[in-house]
Amino acid sequence: MRLSLSCLVLMLGACTYQAQVPIVDGTSLANVGGRQSGQYAALVQTGGWDMKTEVVGNACSAHTYQADLNGSWDQAMRSALSSALEKVDFVPSLPPADQMRERGYDAELGLTQSNASSRLTISPKFWTAAATAETKLEGILTIQYPDGTRQQEPLQGQGSTTNDVSSCGDVKPIEQSSALAIKDLVQRAVITTKLLLAQKKAN
Repeated sequence: MRLSLSCLVLMLGACTYQAQVPIVDGTSLANVGGRQSGQYAALVQTGGWDMKTEVVGNACSAHTYQADLNGSWDQAMRSALSSALEKVDFVPSLPPADQMRERGYDAELGLTQSNASSRLTISPKFWTAAATAETKLEGILTIQYPDGTRQQEPLQGQGSTTNDVSSCGDVKPIEQSSALAIKDLVQRAVITTKLLLAQKKAN
């Protein structure tokens, strides 16, 4: 495997590989404590994560890896919120606090992206290699209410997977670890959202 990977680098030179992160269904991630009553406006940010993968070790280190997380994140978060909340409108921008009551919203939710990082460790075997990908995603949940009060919590999701690969261009481990990180982040976001909304309602 050491020889074949080295030859691949020599023949092709440095390449950039693009990982296509599979769609994550967020519906099943929202079934915690029942649906939260009320009407909400929600902004799910995309385009804030520019994730490039750090390659650990010499094997495949000449190559670069990128992953587009936005489509999977957007669908997962929207489907999760739609299942977790009684009624939610997805908006391109959040209305001012003084307009929330006029529009019938009990609160507005902002889910923004902050940091994204990924590591790929390749351990050569005899004919193949074991590739371990680790993805870490960070975001921020902000909830604003008609009375002007705000709640804000950092969010973090992680995913890790190991697969046998036969070439440096096999991006399956990165795709899988990224999907797991999105799943983890979305589930944490939904749990935190429902907890904060319930706390506000109880006060």
